[in-house]
Amino acid sequence: MAPPYGIYALPMTRRKYDINTQEPEPSNREEWCSICYRPFHEKDDPSDVQEIPCQPIELQPCKHIIGSQCFARLIQANMDACQICRAKIALISDPVPQWLQYATSWSWYTLYCDYVPGHAVKVGKHDDYMRLSHRLFNDHITNTEGLQLWWHYMDSLSEWTRTVIKCGVLVKAAFALSALFVNTSYLELQMLRTLGFPSIPDSRLWALGIDFPLLLATIFFAGKYDLDHVVVGTALLFPFARVFVLAFTVKWFLVLLALNWMVYGVLTALLIWYGMKESEN
Repeated sequence: MAPPYGIYALPMTRRKYDINTQEPEPSNREEWCSICYRPFHEKDDPSDVQEIPCQPIELQPCKHIIGSQCFARLIQANMDACQICRAKIALISDPVPQWLQYATSWSWYTLYCDYVPGHAVKVGKHDDYMRLSHRLFNDHITNTEGLQLWWHYMDSLSEWTRTVIKCGVLVKAAFALSALFVNTSYLELQMLRTLGFPSIPDSRLWALGIDFPLLLATIFFAGKYDLDHVVVGTALLFPFARVFVLAFTVKWFLVLLALNWMVYGVLTALLIWYGMKESEN
């Protein structure tokens, strides 16, 4: 399950939709929110000062009426269709560039982001991460706070990168040692020969042909089935390290990890910047 305030969800919260606020006591309208089935303007617990009751809003162009809080949750979940008739809600503005939204919607990016809350707990900074994220999504943060939030994301990726480097070294050493016992450094090919494919040549390209689809399949299923991000991150470490060790020299392996870190950093910084800019507006 994706954690709350994943930075990739920020563009959705900055979109402006065509909705009309209804009068406090709408006549001849539904008196209950069609999503949460609570009466408009009423709290489940009147003594709860944190609870915000649903206010009636009319969606355009279908004109169905739902509660304001339910609408906000739908948008944050990237559900931009009326839940009654499934008509798309009219969009007035979408300030975050489409290319940035597309780039940050990839599983490559979202999996890294989903790892951040767990890392923040691990290093004892979860409260600070949640406070800054909440302010970015719902209020306004200063430049210093924006930089602090950005570093939460980068510190998490830095730990993941260090782990991948360690795994890469271990994988390379393990497959090199396997050559002492099975006369090949491509253990995956030897396993296929054992399973009944004796004619497979001892080739780096053949090994890549096995490991690269395995890596892609892991990424695909992780994004499709919303698996736990810690489980996914662990499952990705070994095929990721193996593919890069096979495909590149150690030098290029480190260069690509550095590029991965920098691209992720730029995309995250742009999302935070657009979030701060739109909060000011």
